[in-house]
Amino acid sequence: MRRELGLGTFEMAILITGLFLALIGGVAISDQLSEYSLAKRITDKVIHEDVIRPLKLLARDGEFVITVRHEELDEKIREIVDRAAREIENHLVASNLPVEFSVEGRYAVVSIDPVTGESLGLEELPTCVERRGGSQLTTSSCVPLQPFFSRFANTTFSEDSDRSALAVSHARSWVEGASSRYLPNAVMIGLHVRWSNSAHWTAEYRSTLGLENEVVDTRVAVLRGELEL
Repeated sequence: MRRELGLGTFEMAILITGLFLALIGGVAISDQLSEYSLAKRITDKVIHEDVIRPLKLLARDGEFVITVRHEELDEKIREIVDRAAREIENHLVASNLPVEFSVEGRYAVVSIDPVTGESLGLEELPTCVERRGGSQLTTSSCVPLQPFFSRFANTTFSEDSDRSALAVSHARSWVEGASSRYLPNAVMIGLHVRWSNSAHWTAEYRSTLGLENEVVDTRVAVLRGELEL
């Protein structure tokens, strides 16, 4: 009887331990998913706030030309990086986590053939705007954004067409020559955020489950060809 009782107690202890570990594992996974969801909400929110018109119509030497609003885009990138940094810092402080994060933003300009609509490739990328908290996350200088920009720049309208998916047609035949059918540029803005949650009490359990103790999200948005007149 005592042997049977001992085995029953031992089995019960194993069962309780297993249930406890499963519960903690579930909490760890739920916590990580919540962090990922927050990162996506932050990037989606700030990158779509107060979207500007990326192109401007100018009269130059008796002709109308379309130019990229570089100064306004530089300011836009600084704004969204600052907003995202504030959102992340507030979250980490409220969660009693070390303020270890990085936010990187940049815009990219794609040259478009105004007659055919084909992509002529990315123009030289402007300076990366970065904001950081703490010192544990190393600088990447917007490296994670480059593949996204390149992929968008090389995407065509369809498999059997050379026309860029970013090409925007216009009816202003008096702009950039009578044969012009498309706006000469397309503009993208990108945001990359990272923060560490390795100090959270579920970090050890996440590591055991093979999950990262770092939250990462990258968002790129195409600014459609709206002209500032």
